Amino acid sequence: MSTAAEGGAIRRAGHEPRYDLAQLPPAPPTTVAVIEGMATGAPQRVVAQADAAARVSELFVDPQQRERISRIYDKTRIDTRRMAVDPLDDEFDEFRREPATIRDRMNLFYQHAVPLAVDVAARALDGLPYAPDEIGQLVFVTSTGFIAPGVDVEIVK
Repeated sequence: MSTAAEGGAIRRAGHEPRYDLAQLPPAPPTTVAVIEGMATGAPQRVVAQADAAARVSELFVDPQQRERISRIYDKTRIDTRRMAVDPLDDEFDEFRREPATIRDRMNLFYQHAVPLAVDVAARALDGLPYAPDEIGQLVFVTSTGFIAPGVDVEIVK
């Protein structure tokens, strides 16, 4: 026995409905993400992990704390670090004398991260056949530091 189903398809008992191609809804548009440009960047200052451990341990008076810093740094398997600001530079003096607020740290990060990120974004867009305002998605990654709104907002500006 056959019955007419909604939309004119024939439904047979025990069988899946069959559709005429003209009755099928149009397929939704397919969007495919494509990476059109990519660039990376890092701060210029390179510090060996052993040097970083020695510098940080100098900030502690307690010998146990100094030893702990050394062990932690050894276990990271990191060979070198890139730093925008060296904690022993004069620029960082204010942070060593008094505890910095989150706002202070965000401002320092902003001063260094935004110019670097804008440069990297410009290199990623270089040679693309689009205007910057035609870009649909921006992926920005940083391992330390934060600002609100984020660095990506500054790149878009």
